[in-house]
Amino acid sequence: MTEGDDDLAALAGAHDDWLIGRRVLVSDFTDSTNLDARRLLEGLGGARSHGFVLTTSRQQAGRGTRGRRWWSPPGASLAASVILSPEVPLAQPAILTLVAALAVARAGESAGARLLIKWPNDVVDASGAKVAGILAETVPAGRPAHVVGIGVNLFPAGAPPVHAIDGPVGTLVGAGGRPLTAGAFLRELLRALETGLEELGRGGSAAVIAAFDRISWLRGRLVTLRRGGQERRGRFVEMTPALEVVLDQGPAGRLAWPAAQVELLAVDSVERPGE
Repeated sequence: MTEGDDDLAALAGAHDDWLIGRRVLVSDFTDSTNLDARRLLEGLGGARSHGFVLTTSRQQAGRGTRGRRWWSPPGASLAASVILSPEVPLAQPAILTLVAALAVARAGESAGARLLIKWPNDVVDASGAKVAGILAETVPAGRPAHVVGIGVNLFPAGAPPVHAIDGPVGTLVGAGGRPLTAGAFLRELLRALETGLEELGRGGSAAVIAAFDRISWLRGRLVTLRRGGQERRGRFVEMTPALEVVLDQGPAGRLAWPAAQVELLAVDSVERPGE
């Protein structure tokens, strides 16, 4: 497959043997696949739309966390949103961001790329350049439902608009991956996401966190975190199964903060030990 191929349309329709992606909806263009998914949930509810995937050839107003924009260059990226509404509500919905990030990393690995997870919601190459971003949202829709938006840079596509980025931009190809089309990568991604959700069901958050810690880009790096009005600087140690971020502050000891209440403010440019 080449960069110019566009095979998303071939995935459109029902896939009765898929748990995630049992229905794939493909649009020529949209403002945001996450917004499309939320509208679908309003009409169908969580139970009927569980496992549905919405994707597009051109996303014009993709969203990131904290109101940021996500750049989706047509023909060079994948933008997709997955609707999840399990019969048994998730005890820790925030775990879905890590499950999705792991799925991106595993799909990238199947294409030959080495990808790492930069908590809280980015997938990066070894240098820290962002290859993918995750936006998971919980939506009231009868039983609890979640929309997991995933944006992946597949090929280089020129310089992005300044307002659309908050750091260096990486790509699947730049991380050593084979050049896959959006449709081919989406197929790999959905299988990896299905595997990750099965692991979550069997082993709970501990299984997901263990897999995350093995490919954590922040582990051992000096970071600055903020929780409310407090800021702390130290080395990123790990994420616990209770979804707490652990920071080593040297003589001040270790600090554990609930991940959902923490913002990553900065990562020092110095290399972490062992690099």
